[in-house]
Parts: sequence; C-alpha cells; structure tokens
Amino acid sequence: MNTEVEDFKNLCVSGGVYDVFIDRLMEIYGEEWEKTYKRLFLVNYTNCYEKNRELTKKLLLAMFFAKNSQYEKVQQVFAERYPVIYDFLKTKKKQGYKKVSKQLFEMEGFMIVDVLAKELTKEYRREIPVFTIHDSIATTSDHVETVKNRFNEVFYHNYGNVPTLSIS
Repeated sequence: MNTEVEDFKNLCVSGGVYDVFIDRLMEIYGEEWEKTYKRLFLVNYTNCYEKNRELTKKLLLAMFFAKNSQYEKVQQVFAERYPVIYDFLKTKKKQGYKKVSKQLFEMEGFMIVDVLAKELTKEYRREIPVFTIHDSIATTSDHVETVKNRFNEVFYHNYGNVPTLSIS
C-alpha cells in the first residue's frame, strides 16, 4: 500500500500522473477516443500528445469526482495501476461522492487563500499584489519568483512535497 501511495503522490507532484494512463485509456476506448475528445472539447481531435493528455486528464478528474457507476472504463484503468487507492476512493464515494470533491476543493482553497495569500500579504504588507483565483495566485511579473518561492515553502512545510507549478 505504501509503495502505491508513494508512487501516486510522486506522479502527482511531478505532473506526470496523467501520462501513465494515456496509452491504456486510448487502448480501452479504441475508436471512441476521438469521438469522446470531440464531444468533450467541441473541436476535432488530432492524435498528438497534448490532446491525448488533455483528454486523459479530463477523464481521470471526472472519474474521481463522479458516482461509482460512471466512467467505468476509466475506473478499470485506474484500478489496474492503483488498486488500493481505487478501493479507498470507491469506498469514500459510497459515503457521498460529492464529499470527496468538496473536501479536495476546500483543502486546495485553504492552502491558496488562507495560508499562502495571507502569509504573503502579512509578510510583504501589501507591497506585493496578491489576487487569488480558485487554485491560483495572481501577481505582477516582478513578484512571480517571490510568490513561487513562498508557494513551494508552504506546500513543502504542509505536505512534504511541492507540486509542479504552471506560470502564465
């Protein structure tokens, strides 16, 4: 169990969690893969890594937050690699599938708003503009490194690891 959880955590932190499922999901979906992409994104599908990862991410996240009776193909693929985590998730969702997503969103919001943004505001006394947008922090370009460094410190202190950041 610990090995499975550690592997999943490392993939999540590195940003590679979706990559390990692409090929297997494409195999299971077969000809439905292209149609599913077009239905979910409303644009034509072209077989490339970016689109395959985008669809994989959407399907996995949907499966995590949906009823156990939905996304059965995605559940099958996830359970093949992470049977213990899958059983835990399935059990938690039986107690109320919406509770899982609510708890994760609350945790994410707490870290961004209540911890990170408050620390930045307190330490820099509003010298650094900080705006929270759901799971993101917006600031001016000259303060990006400071915010990024604090983000890394806060996550490492609270979780023992740092997720991969996307800066845009």
